Amino acid sequence: GWTPEIDGAGFWPPQSTIFDLVSENVYPLFYNSWIAGAYVDIQSHKLIGDALPGESFSLVVETKNVGVGASAENVTVAIEVSVSGVMVSPPVNYGNIEARTRADNENEPFIISLNADFEDVFFEIKISIFQDDVLNDVLEIPVFVGAKEVLYFDDAQNGASNWTATGSGILWSEISDDAYSGTLCFGDSNGGNGMNNTLNFFELNSTFDLSGTTSPIVSFVSKYSLEQGDIVDFQLTIDGGSNWETISTFTLNEPWLPYFFSLQDYSMETSVGFRFMMDTDGSIPADGFYFDDFEISNYDSILLSNTDFSIENDIAIYPNPFTTEITIESINPVTAGLFDIQGRKMNVEVENRHDITVISNLDVISKGVYFLKISGDHGIIKIHKVIKQ
Repeated sequence: GWTPEIDGAGFWPPQSTIFDLVSENVYPLFYNSWIAGAYVDIQSHKLIGDALPGESFSLVVETKNVGVGASAENVTVAIEVSVSGVMVSPPVNYGNIEARTRADNENEPFIISLNADFEDVFFEIKISIFQDDVLNDVLEIPVFVGAKEVLYFDDAQNGASNWTATGSGILWSEISDDAYSGTLCFGDSNGGNGMNNTLNFFELNSTFDLSGTTSPIVSFVSKYSLEQGDIVDFQLTIDGGSNWETISTFTLNEPWLPYFFSLQDYSMETSVGFRFMMDTDGSIPADGFYFDDFEISNYDSILLSNTDFSIENDIAIYPNPFTTEITIESINPVTAGLFDIQGRKMNVEVENRHDITVISNLDVISKGVYFLKISGDHGIIKIHKVIKQ
């Protein structure tokens, strides 16, 4: 047997912090117990086809029994959506999955169908996996409505020749420790932890002309374990690398999750490049940063367009683009929430009156694309794309 040592503010942390320290370690202790036997998680997913009104597309979900001691019995996977106008196929039985092995529904994919009058530009699919009817894992994936054109895709299965690694410490490369899809991904430290006092880069060799695009998006899936004080930045350049803009900063720890970033602000640029940057301090290094299924895509303008003034279902939304606040006028009372392109709800102020809802304090959020989810007494009325300038 073994017992973890829980760190805190000194060897004997203040009594007032003990409950918080213990609480944050409950799930890791449960997880260690689960994987001693059989425990199934969502390894990867793949959307096949475009999400278009009046049509259907498919979803393949790969699972893995990460347990080391037993076969996972009677594994089933179910999907659901939270919006009306979308129908999904029933749960799929994956049978039994041996320890440390994977299984998918490639031969029986989920079918997702949109009604012909479906008007939303975005919705989420919730994937749930069960072992003997006990919930093991959940993943929510965003789906963008529109005809999708893939401009670039790299799942690391052919190596890292499309990328250039520079800097100090252990250089980035393809990684065999783990992967979201396939057997390889990209990362900073294959086979172990990173190094202290590292500053290095992993730059995509190709640049992209986005001047002919309408709703470009860059996306990837990532997991990471970074010591406090260490960071990874995902960056963009439009001038051949003379200057780099940080799109997102990653810190601490997260499991495999999908990340999406709108490139609409760069849709007039002719040479857009991307890189990852790692910066570590002199303390204890952690496992590092992994990413997979790197994709640059473009969606058509018809279904992902935004307008300055929108009236649908007796609802008016303005201004769009916005800077500090959004006003929603409606005949019937509604509630509203603002979400980023990854589906995370923004912490903003919402004031509800009978026929007007005002979302304010928007100067604190970053520029980019967001989704305004408007609900009434009978559920979600619409999801509208809005842009922060």
